[in-house]
Amino acid sequence: SFRLGTEVYAVPLIRIQQIIKPRPVTLVPGAPEYIIGIISLRGTVIPIFDLRKRLGLPITEPTRSSRIIIIKLEDETVSGVLVDQVMEVARVPQASIEATPAVFSGIEGEFTDGIARHKNQMMIVLNPAQVILGRKETGKAE
Repeated sequence: SFRLGTEVYAVPLIRIQQIIKPRPVTLVPGAPEYIIGIISLRGTVIPIFDLRKRLGLPITEPTRSSRIIIIKLEDETVSGVLVDQVMEVARVPQASIEATPAVFSGIEGEFTDGIARHKNQMMIVLNPAQVILGRKETGKAE
């Protein structure tokens, strides 16, 4: 799980390749505004998304707690998402993920697979393919 501001989010563990500290990026002219730039990680060029911008949240500067989560989708697409803080591996059974409430009909709701509760805290479960590619993956969250 990870934080953006005061909210807790999660993505399926199977999609997380690694977590790295933010590093300088190469800007890409003409890229969508939510793409910070690209980095090279072990010879692979990886686009880095500002998850706050992608979800339509208020923008803040990265801090010492900020991290980039490297995500690999079912189709082998690899991207990074900048988050405020990585928290913990939260094992949440698929059956305990509830449907996204109708009030999340905006941009944030478009990217969610549901809401989960872990250690008495609500987490918004994101669909990484929807965030990165604009289409949902059919895989199950862990």
